[in-house]
Amino acid sequence: MHGTTIPQLQYFYCNIESQEMVLSPNTVESTSQTTPDLTINTPRKKKLRNSIKRKNNKIYRMKMQLKPKKIKKSESTLKEELAQLPENVANFIREQIKLHSKKSHGRRYSPELKTMALSLYHASGKAYRLLSKIFVLPNKASLKRYISKLPTVAGISEAILKAIQQKVQHMNEMEKICSLCIDEISLKNHLYYNVPDDIITGLEDFGIGVRSNKIATSTLVLLIRSISGNWKQPIGYALVNGSCPTDFLDGLIRKAIEKLDAIGLRVLVVMSDMGSNFYSLALHLGITPEKPWFTHKNKIYFLMFDPPHLIKCIRTNLMKYTFKFGKLVASWKDIEAFYNKDKSLQIRSAHKLTNKHIHPNNFNKMKVKYATQVLSNTVAASLCTYISLGVLPQTAMGTAHLILKFDSLFDSVNSSKLYSPKQIKKPITETSNHVNFVKDMIDFIKSLQVFQGNTDVTVSNRSNNAALVRPGRQPQTLVLGETDYREKEVSSSIVQQNAVAYVAGYLLKKCFTVHKCSLCKDATMSQTADSANLLYCYYKNYNESTQSQGLILPSQHFLDFVLHLEDVFVQQFSAYNRSKLVGANLLKSLQSVSITFHSCPEFPMDYMLKLFLRMHIYYTIKFENRRLATPTKKGRKSRKYIKVSHL
Repeated sequence: MHGTTIPQLQYFYCNIESQEMVLSPNTVESTSQTTPDLTINTPRKKKLRNSIKRKNNKIYRMKMQLKPKKIKKSESTLKEELAQLPENVANFIREQIKLHSKKSHGRRYSPELKTMALSLYHASGKAYRLLSKIFVLPNKASLKRYISKLPTVAGISEAILKAIQQKVQHMNEMEKICSLCIDEISLKNHLYYNVPDDIITGLEDFGIGVRSNKIATSTLVLLIRSISGNWKQPIGYALVNGSCPTDFLDGLIRKAIEKLDAIGLRVLVVMSDMGSNFYSLALHLGITPEKPWFTHKNKIYFLMFDPPHLIKCIRTNLMKYTFKFGKLVASWKDIEAFYNKDKSLQIRSAHKLTNKHIHPNNFNKMKVKYATQVLSNTVAASLCTYISLGVLPQTAMGTAHLILKFDSLFDSVNSSKLYSPKQIKKPITETSNHVNFVKDMIDFIKSLQVFQGNTDVTVSNRSNNAALVRPGRQPQTLVLGETDYREKEVSSSIVQQNAVAYVAGYLLKKCFTVHKCSLCKDATMSQTADSANLLYCYYKNYNESTQSQGLILPSQHFLDFVLHLEDVFVQQFSAYNRSKLVGANLLKSLQSVSITFHSCPEFPMDYMLKLFLRMHIYYTIKFENRRLATPTKKGRKSRKYIKVSHL
């Protein structure tokens, strides 16, 4: 110890006792008695390190035990949340979660996702590319590979029939009753060499081993659809040049019926449009109004033209010809005259009618809604109202009668719900009036005479019984009654009041859903429609009584109140339509209108005013947008025509 001074010894022993400082070679001289290794590996530190290691191992084991419980809990929570969603949405979310954890080259898409992606891609390629950035979706190449696996051979597909057969085993007898729909689709002239099959696609191919060197211009598609069930499925097609030959079409239909019957389906009717080839097929099968069916292997199959095409045909012929039946005459000019008067009103009787309905171009004529909205109960009721008020001549009653007839006929074959305010639109039952109605309509159609100018152009083979037509029952909605509501000078005010009365009844209907009070009902409702202001509601009602069973008829005091609201809105809208709080400012103006009817203190006045305001603003903007949508300039082709002009 001769080489160590006393202060150094004190410092050295102090650190040995504390065992907290690790001495480095730079701080400890060569004469030190304890090395750094001995300081680190002291018994106490070894014990502490072992304790820390054991605790770390225990923490790791507990984390590993807790991890599956957390995963199970999160999966359980996700499962509970997905159970509240529709099944297809829940399946899509599950698959997205699964695909996001995979690499791009390791993703495998389910057939359901591929089918959904394919439908989305066909709807809009731009939208599909946008959604591909948000969701994991197959790329275009994957969709092409998926399509290539589908059966594309012309004719009736055996693969599709096998798939349908598996579904048929789980159907009840009603769901097995179906219709066979046939339609033609125009094709772009194009040839394609299919290398795997070594065949040129795009030539005429009837699907029965018969091909020609003619380029296919259209395809004939066969589709089956359940009459009572909610399913449909294409089963085959044929590529044809021009129109499909009648004899081939006949053979294809019979072959399809046999194959569908073999897998357990029951074809009841064959449906098609009114193309010339399908009309020739009807003649070939011997279809007549008295015998609208053909037989195959001792079974009866009905042949029908598609009701949407038939209603479009009625509209088109009404635009071109004049229909006469009995002492009544139906003309398109009456509809034009009504539209020209009705479109100038603030609140219109037939608000859905536009210039496209009255003067449709070739593309507009293809849309069913432009035909059904003209030939509707609303237009018929509006015509009756205008006739009753003297705005339209009495000769327009024939047009209203014809419209109502064909509207009811279309409704009778277009029912999709168990309940409907129109009795004829309900499903057919043993006690319903459908059979008698159809018989009356057959007699009515037989009585129609078609005139082009003064020339009778009616095509008829009823020379033996033309004079024995049984007149059909006249509907209630066309009976004017004994009261004459016409004025010597008819202004638009009485017509406007009829439209406002219909709106007032709707406002009361909505108010009574949130406020049920007999006192308010007695004070605001009218029990009968025997008033000039309620003619439109009377004709609009589907029931055969003047009693309010369908529509709510407003009382005269409540109607006066709504008319005052209408006047205030018309006066103030132009002043406030530029402001940011247009609704709030108009509401203040409406709240200043004095109440002219009696009601209880809890009547939802604010609710009614806001509903009236929202409706009126919506329809005002809607009609203004129609006015701004001016027709295209002369000679300018429509966008749709430009898209399909290459066909």
